[in-house]
Amino acid sequence: MNPNKLNQEASANFFLIDDLGGTGAKHYRDVELTNEPSVSISMEVVHNILYALKVSSAFKEADKNPDNSTTL
Repeated sequence: MNPNKLNQEASANFFLIDDLGGTGAKHYRDVELTNEPSVSISMEVVHNILYALKVSSAFKEADKNPDNSTTL
């Protein structure tokens, strides 16, 4: 390996996930990680979806009247 070319080499960035819905595994090494994870439905996922819908609704209402803002 040429140390002068060390910073010129192309790198690859990627991430691996077990399950987009969460997992009950205690350690990440207890599961098979993949770049095509499954999606399970859990109460935590349902809660986060409901929360996202509430936040989306709040932003939609705020966008209806953008001139009514407060400054800190």
